[in-house]
Formats: sequence, C-alpha cells, structure tokens
Amino acid sequence: MIVLLLSTAHADCALAVTTPIGREPGVEIAGGWLSRGSLLVLGEACPGGRTVTVLSESWHYRHPELPPLKSAVCVPSAITPPLDDPLISQAPPPGARTRLKPGTILTELTCTADGYTADGHPNLSAAELAWLRPISPSQEAAVGMVRQSYTHHFGPISLGEIPFTDWGYVGLPLPRRLTDAEIAAEADAEGLITDTQQEKTTTDLGPQVDGVPIYTHFTGADPRYTDLWARPETITALLDLAAAWSSTCPAKLTRACTLQIGDLAWYSDRRPDPLGHADHHQGTCMDIRLFRDDGSRYEAYYNQPDDRDGVTGGYSQPLTRAFLDLAARTARVLYFNDPVVTSAIPAVQARRGHDDHIHLCF
Repeated sequence: MIVLLLSTAHADCALAVTTPIGREPGVEIAGGWLSRGSLLVLGEACPGGRTVTVLSESWHYRHPELPPLKSAVCVPSAITPPLDDPLISQAPPPGARTRLKPGTILTELTCTADGYTADGHPNLSAAELAWLRPISPSQEAAVGMVRQSYTHHFGPISLGEIPFTDWGYVGLPLPRRLTDAEIAAEADAEGLITDTQQEKTTTDLGPQVDGVPIYTHFTGADPRYTDLWARPETITALLDLAAAWSSTCPAKLTRACTLQIGDLAWYSDRRPDPLGHADHHQGTCMDIRLFRDDGSRYEAYYNQPDDRDGVTGGYSQPLTRAFLDLAARTARVLYFNDPVVTSAIPAVQARRGHDDHIHLCF
C-alpha cells in the first residue's frame, strides 16, 4: 500500500480521510456536512478528536440541504483515520475547475512553506487540491474496468471522470454534467412548468455523436448524484447495450434514439434503499424511459398522453419494442407494461408501476 509522504516543515501537516461509521455518504458536523472520502488536514486536539480543515471534498457525496464545512471544526478521531491510499484528481462538479488534470494519480503529497507539492506539481494551493480523493487498488480496478469499456465504445475518458463509491459501486460515466443554469434552460426548452415536471429534467449527458447524446441521465425526485451507481460489471453491460442500440436504432442516431437512464442504485447496497427502490440496492438494475416519436427528452407513458399543453408527440411503440428486443439478448430482468410488447417479447414482463419506464437488470 502506498503511503503519502508529508514534509516535516509543518508540525500540523498531517492528513486524514473522512470514514464515517456505517454506510452513510457523510456525517453532519456543527451544522455542516463532511463528505465521506474527503481529505482532511489535522489540527490541534479537541474533546474526543482533532480539529480538521477540509482540503478536498468528495463532492458526489454532498448533502442536498447541509452546506460543506468551510472552517476548522472538531471531529471525532474514530472517523478520521490516517490517509494510506494514493489520491486521484476527480473531475470537478459542474461550473468548477481544477489545475490538476482529472485522473491524475498522486502518491506523494508534501507540505511546503508555500502550500503543497504533489508528484512534481509545485506550489499547489489548497484550492487547487479541492477535488482530490483517496482511491484504493480495488476502486482503481473497478473504475479501470468501466473506463476500458467506455473507451472501446465511445472514445477516451479519464479515470477521474468516472466516479466511484466506498462500497464497490461505480458511477455511470457522464462526461457532460449540466450546471443549474443549463438544467433550467433544458426545462424551459422542454416546456416543463410544474415542479413535478421539472423534476424530470435531463441533468447529465453521456457521449455524443454529431451533438446527439448516446445516453443521458435524469435525476427525478432524488437528490442529484445519489442514484447513478451500480456494480462495475453492470455499468459495462449497460455501456455495451447503449453502443449496440446506437448502431441499430431504427431512427438512425436522431434524438429519438437517445437512451434516457434514470435510477440505478444508491451509493451502497444498503437495504432498504434510502431512495425508495424495491430492488435496485444490489447494483444490477436501472430504470430507462420509454422512447418517443418526437425526440423530446421527457417521460412518456404507453397508455397516457403527454401532460404538457400543446404536445402531440409521445410514446413510440416501435422504437421501444426494438430496444427491448435488443436488450432481451443480455438483460436478466425486463419489466414494462405495454401488452403489445409483452406478448411480442416473452422476456418482458408486466409489473405494477411500469407504465412509464422500463426496469432492466443485468
């Protein structure tokens, strides 16, 4: 195991990593949120632990309501073990930047009089290290598996653009994460007016061909980034399916062919799933929107009209059926309720609650 080396120039230059007890993505401290996997600089002793300053944040674990910690606070020693894994530079959250190239692996971080030095990168400020995260050998292997599949199908992507969890799951690769302003513009373009409609807005884009995404992600009512996780072998199977569909879709790579992916799993296999899913916790299942005949990136029901005023397009049975016929070759479970489709494709089963989406498990 690689140990990060620390300069003796500063007595208080000791690093730790947030590791809350249990399977939560972080912990509430002094009215703020300390994300799991965040890199901490340890300060003076305090009752039950040490004061810490957050050097870098594992931003996928942010709390939807609590702010990240900005000042030094007292943290129990039990959840701040010493850092003993190398660091990876993550792609930053939407709207943020990083000096370190995403995917850079750092095995030596040294405190200096001017800030930090990391593997030949001199004079780094704390702000420039904001998106570092510890990565274990098993996590690097899982991310590497997904990266290899993505690169094979869609072109290069760095390790730092593929998120990972502390429980063996990997995030769906989404190289284009929309900012809040872009999400609002997407909702406006789709004519989403009510809160319920706006919850269904596309939030992230996958790889694109001629400006058309192969797949997208929508968050729904769940806090953003909480529902895009799965086992690495599930993500690779999904990438295989997305690539196969993009090359065989009858609509020939128009927006109507875009695979709209919703809920995968929560951060871990905790059950019950805090997001309310019945069987997504195992990291092998996902929800996929029905295909439409008008290229809209909005939901469709097989048995109901679009709920937006003036919209006449909607569910495309031919495209949805073609996709399910392809998915049935590799999927273990397929749920969808259109009786025409279930009668034509024996692998597709009807289940309550699946009028507006496909439930797929590998």
